[in-house]
Amino acid sequence: MAPIVSVRPCTVEEASEYFFKWPRDEQWNPGNQGHDLNQVYYNLDPQSFFVGTIAGDGGAETVVSIVAVVRYGKDSAFVGFYIVAPEHRGKGYGLTVFQHALNHVEDRPCVGLDAVMEQVHNYKKSGFTIVSWENERRTGSADVIVERLSSFETLEGKMIKNACDVPIGELYRLEEKYNGWNRPVFVSEWIKFHSNNAKYGRFSVAVMEEGKVLGYGCVRPAITSFRVGPLFAQSPDVAKAILYKLAKLATEALAQPDSDITPSVKPVFDIDIPIVNPQVVALFDELDMPNTFTTLRMWKGRKPEVDTDGIFAIATCEVG
Repeated sequence: MAPIVSVRPCTVEEASEYFFKWPRDEQWNPGNQGHDLNQVYYNLDPQSFFVGTIAGDGGAETVVSIVAVVRYGKDSAFVGFYIVAPEHRGKGYGLTVFQHALNHVEDRPCVGLDAVMEQVHNYKKSGFTIVSWENERRTGSADVIVERLSSFETLEGKMIKNACDVPIGELYRLEEKYNGWNRPVFVSEWIKFHSNNAKYGRFSVAVMEEGKVLGYGCVRPAITSFRVGPLFAQSPDVAKAILYKLAKLATEALAQPDSDITPSVKPVFDIDIPIVNPQVVALFDELDMPNTFTTLRMWKGRKPEVDTDGIFAIATCEVG
């Protein structure tokens, strides 16, 4: 008989140990050196990062499963980082920690996750029966993006700026329009994290016209590539201008002699796109960026109302 699993919130040290290293070992390509986890994700809701543990020989505690369910406002939450240690799979340890997470947000009418396709049937059993769209992780050369989108270095009548230099309220507006949530703390911290620091390879770009933000995007190094997200834009041209600038900044950052980007990071962009938007699919097909990984955005309760026409990339698979 398998030992009984106990579930508790993790410490900040455990977050670095398990919520970074386990996704890395699963080849999920998490943020470079766990910076996004330590500086943004965990601080959003520390009491919602859970570890499942069992008592080993002599009573020593062993972590066997993890999950996070970050809460936004009073209505929403997003599940991520759901992993069971390979040597402990098939014993029910995952279901226990997952159910604990759902109980933690049982008062929320809108709970989402991005499901790997082989687990979709299991999530349906847990009540995730509503689907927004399928995400495809499109992967391609940042140098090719710079070359092919060079004509979008400027946009007539529009300003291309650092996203940290535009009115933050405009970014809150786009977040609610395209993601369906009011989560100002995440947006503020995400922009601060991507504060255009070449040493760390993190950048954010926005396009403005007459004081209004038409779109913005962020890029950060992961383990083997750069991950882009979100990329919100009112038109494909605005998205192309943002993508061009992000690719140019990222490739230049890799060439910096004082870079803090680990050598494993290559000039490659990974972008999780909702294929419900045909304009998005067409853009990345034109850039010869194939699908390398598929997830399904699923909901328990109800899904948020969003304008999918402007979603060119989701923010994250980990915290929505």
